[in-house]
Amino acid sequence: PEPVRLCVLISGSGTTLQNLLDQTAAGHLAATVVGVVSSKHDVKGVERARAAGVPVAVVPRGADFSDRVFAAVRGFDPQLVVLAG
Repeated sequence: PEPVRLCVLISGSGTTLQNLLDQTAAGHLAATVVGVVSSKHDVKGVERARAAGVPVAVVPRGADFSDRVFAAVRGFDPQLVVLAG
């Protein structure tokens, strides 16, 4: 079976993101992290995603925040969204 396409929403250090990346790389989780969405550009989780070659969308808080987050998520075309922040 094809791995499940995950989009991970983060808010800080990205320790859950790193765990998902490690587990998928080790073959323990049949998934692929296809994108990360963060509300901040200067957090460790963004660094972790970029180091792993995972595309990142940064959506600053403000007007229409939820709509912009959903648009960013849809852009990655995931099957599941992981709230990891």
